[in-house]
Amino acid sequence: EEKPDSVVTARDLDAIAKSQDHVWGSQGNRKRDEKSKGTSSLSTKNNSASVAVRDRQALKSLRILDTINELRNAPKEALPKFVPPQLALQVKEAPAGAEWIHELKLDGYRIQARIDRLKSHASSPVTLITRGGLDWTHRMPNIAKVLAALPVRNALLDGEVVVFDKSGRPIFAHLQASFHKEMKQQLTYVVFDLLHLDGHNLRG
Repeated sequence: EEKPDSVVTARDLDAIAKSQDHVWGSQGNRKRDEKSKGTSSLSTKNNSASVAVRDRQALKSLRILDTINELRNAPKEALPKFVPPQLALQVKEAPAGAEWIHELKLDGYRIQARIDRLKSHASSPVTLITRGGLDWTHRMPNIAKVLAALPVRNALLDGEVVVFDKSGRPIFAHLQASFHKEMKQQLTYVVFDLLHLDGHNLRG
């Protein structure tokens, strides 16, 4: 809401909607030409929304290319067995300044996900490790299954496993209860960082 202008073209939604040069259709411009002249305000809003989505997709593509280029320049290394996670420090007040980004505290279990497709003897390439180095893969098989589908050869992810309530708040008591068969809860793995990818150290 604060910054609705296109990152790609620097235009606002009204300007984009008028030019319609970023609107995609399965049959090109023919459908737009065949529409009646009486265009409702609703369809105009929908066009603006679709244009905004297209601009975000273009930006996403640029970021992916940047990521690929950064990966090529990252130092090479063997996939680490475990990287001790950085932990939060308790302070009296939050730091100020533009260089700081403040985020919500997720009340859950800190989990490092290790994906290693060279483990030919293992039933799954994924190992879920607690911040103390314990293997908890058997406790979170659904998360391991989802991570096994990622298109990577090997990777190391850092994140937090949580259970959200209906309003989107993480509830630690619900997370603890989820490990009891009679109280199954939906586990969510929130990934903070990508520490290693396909033979490259990204921790710098």
